[in-house]
Amino acid sequence: MKTSFAPFSSRDLKIPRQLLLALACVLLGGCATTNSVNFTPYVGQQRAWQTSPGALVITNYALPIYDGLPPRQYIVLGVCKAAFRHVERGRQLVVSEAQQRGADALVLLGSDLLNGGTVGGGQTYGYSDAWGHYYGSTVAASRPIYFRVETYALIRWQTNIPASSAENSAPTNSIIVPGSEKQTSNPP
Repeated sequence: MKTSFAPFSSRDLKIPRQLLLALACVLLGGCATTNSVNFTPYVGQQRAWQTSPGALVITNYALPIYDGLPPRQYIVLGVCKAAFRHVERGRQLVVSEAQQRGADALVLLGSDLLNGGTVGGGQTYGYSDAWGHYYGSTVAASRPIYFRVETYALIRWQTNIPASSAENSAPTNSIIVPGSEKQTSNPP
C-alpha cells in the first residue's frame, strides 16, 4: 500500500475553462489601446513666433516633429493634445490630424506619463476534507496602465516673410486712404 503525505495530487485540481478564459481576457485586456487627439485652433493675429538656429527633429513620420523651436518662420494653426498608450500609434494619429489641418510640421510642447490605474483579477480555488482542512491555490494577475499625454503646436511654414517689418506697415503719423495709394498725414 502506497502512502502519500500530500492531501491531493495535481490531477485532482481541475481549473474550469471559464476561469482560464477570464484570466486570458484580463491579461490580454492590457494590450487594448485608448487613443484620443483633441485639436484647439489658434484664433487671432499671427505674430513673429520664436525660432532657434537648430533643434532635435523626429523624422519617423509623414511630418517632422520638432523637439524644440524650428529654425524658420512659421504660423501657428493650433494645438493638439493627445493621450495614448503606445507612442508610435499615438504620434501617427497626431500627424494624421495635423495633415488634415494643413500643417507642415509639429512642435512638441510637452509630454507627461500618467498612471491610468491597473487592470487585473484573481481567483481562489480549493476544497476542504472531512477533517475540516482547507486546501487550495490562488491565481492572480495585475498590471499598471500608463498613458502618455503630449501637446503639440501645429505649424505651417511662412512663405511671405517681409525683409523688414517697416516695409509692410505705414508710418505711424500717416493713414492710407482706401482706393488710392496716397498717404495723408494725420492731424496733430
